[in-house]
Amino acid sequence: MMKEKANEDMFSPLFQGNFGINKSNDYTTIFQNNATNQIAQLNTKRHTKKLPLGQTQVSFKDITALFKGDKLDALDAQMFDYILIKYSQTSNHDNLPTVAFKLKEYMHDRKLRDAKSARKTLRKEVAKFADLKVSYSGGNDKNQYDHPFVIQNIFSKTGYVNGTAFFTFTPEISVLLSTDHAMLMPYHRLLLEINTNREPTAWYLFRRLLLNKRTNLSNSARADRMKISTLLKGCPSLPTYEEVMAGNRHVDDRIIQPFFKAIERLSDAFEYTYLTASGKPFNYKEGITYQDFASGELVITSWKDYPDSWLQQLKVSKNKHRKSKRINKN
Repeated sequence: MMKEKANEDMFSPLFQGNFGINKSNDYTTIFQNNATNQIAQLNTKRHTKKLPLGQTQVSFKDITALFKGDKLDALDAQMFDYILIKYSQTSNHDNLPTVAFKLKEYMHDRKLRDAKSARKTLRKEVAKFADLKVSYSGGNDKNQYDHPFVIQNIFSKTGYVNGTAFFTFTPEISVLLSTDHAMLMPYHRLLLEINTNREPTAWYLFRRLLLNKRTNLSNSARADRMKISTLLKGCPSLPTYEEVMAGNRHVDDRIIQPFFKAIERLSDAFEYTYLTASGKPFNYKEGITYQDFASGELVITSWKDYPDSWLQQLKVSKNKHRKSKRINKN
């Protein structure tokens, strides 16, 4: 038992002590902005175009990606998030564009047991990311946290050598992820532990809920509730209503029940309820129509171990920094 504990302690404590005096065993931090958050929603099930020379183009809102191959999905988004987490925890990261981690470390952080499968996944991701290009047309040039950029590689170099994977960001992407252009967001351990091949819907929904919580920090009413229709738009693993109606028309089996099952999977992170557009609880006995379902809301009644006080401290610190910059400018 002592030997196993010692082996675990070899790795950086991804989910411990990241929030000052408020330690959390469930949350770590990730650098994010609109561009990276839209990258997390890319999936070749939607808005995909096949191009010559074996390339594929896929889009979501303002982000467009170009890569060699046929598939981009939640596993790729999960890996990119993992790299961003490691980047956020790298000392002097603004000047060190390379993220490196060992296979055993990756398995430890994702709670994986099959080394052969994990190694195969890492090698595939290294190869895919080596050629992945993105462009972003959102925001504006005056917004330091949300400005557009033309199509470019995310990484200048990737590799897997002697059990270690490494990813070196291009200079342009390094700037995008720098402290002046990206913000920290609490990131729950479940997003790394979820098997995205089996439960992609849970992954997409939880990431969107965490983003909503972070974005609406100063508005608790909005931070803890989201329209189900909005969540569905950012969940490419589920078919659209139109797709289902053009097929077997089994909306309950293909959309409603998978959505409920995915949210139930996240009960370790929060408690919740569903409300109709009129503010009444869903009536499961009478059955729920798709219209009532899609127009309803998911309401999180309580978060478990969410680092609210740390985010408030971060907000105060940022306001002081901005005030200091204005004073120095004058």
